[in-house]
Amino acid sequence: MAQAIQSMREWEQAQPRPQNPATGISPASDARYGSLPPSTILCNTDASWKSQSAGLAWIFTNQEGLKVASKGISLHHVSSPCMAEALAIRGALLNAASLDHHNICL
Repeated sequence: MAQAIQSMREWEQAQPRPQNPATGISPASDARYGSLPPSTILCNTDASWKSQSAGLAWIFTNQEGLKVASKGISLHHVSSPCMAEALAIRGALLNAASLDHHNICL
């Protein structure tokens, strides 16, 4: 469990920060998001894989770029990097549902 927490912290620190936080331009104002409902939570996932083991992590942010929640886990018996990525997305969506978030931009 300690390894999963450490992996999650490393992943969080590696995430890019908004380019100009002083301008008030949030990551959600980027054209790639279009017009999102105000209650939409943004979700970023990542996974790493090495010989049947995987580390999965995800972070939820609001449209102002502030962290809402995050989680990281490690799993054994994961068959491929692609499966690890799919499991990270699945885990994020299940976690979002458990937190009662219904509008998700993945």
